[in-house]
Amino acid sequence: MRSYKLLTPILTGLLLSANSFAQTTSKYNFNRAPLKPGAYVQLPLGSIKAKGWLLKQLELQKEGFTGHAEELYPGNNDLGSNSDWLGGTGNGWEKVPYYVKGLTALAYTLNDTELKAKASKWITYTLEHQQENGLFGPPKMKDWWPRMPFMYAAQSYYEATNDARVVPFLSKYFKYELANLDTDP
Repeated sequence: MRSYKLLTPILTGLLLSANSFAQTTSKYNFNRAPLKPGAYVQLPLGSIKAKGWLLKQLELQKEGFTGHAEELYPGNNDLGSNSDWLGGTGNGWEKVPYYVKGLTALAYTLNDTELKAKASKWITYTLEHQQENGLFGPPKMKDWWPRMPFMYAAQSYYEATNDARVVPFLSKYFKYELANLDTDP
């Protein structure tokens, strides 16, 4: 058994338990005994509200590239409606996952309804179209990597929404990954 076969379930458990814990407590209580207290912990998306200069930068991002990326890159191989990440014939590889990762973070940091709807379109489609075996994303895409930033986006989305579909989605994918890494490393 390769060492990474153990790593995936461990990381999955840590990721999901930390997020679940943060979502169900009113106080952040990380690194309980016997762990040493940590001064730096990742807070759930949306728990920090931007003000001043940072808020202005985030608003500029919304009014600029991130808020208009789908208009700027409408092609099949980009962020258009025929993207393979939406079931179309395009070949977007990692463009969509990186876009959705940033879009989700921006949407929930700003608490912006319009950006949330844009992010939800991509996340919802992917959550609802996971293959029976656990694989998600474009079926013809055989690369592991583009799914990683999408899972990051799904994690952020879960932190912000507590959407009950995300944990089973990730668990099912990690089981798929564990079953297939040896034959397709």
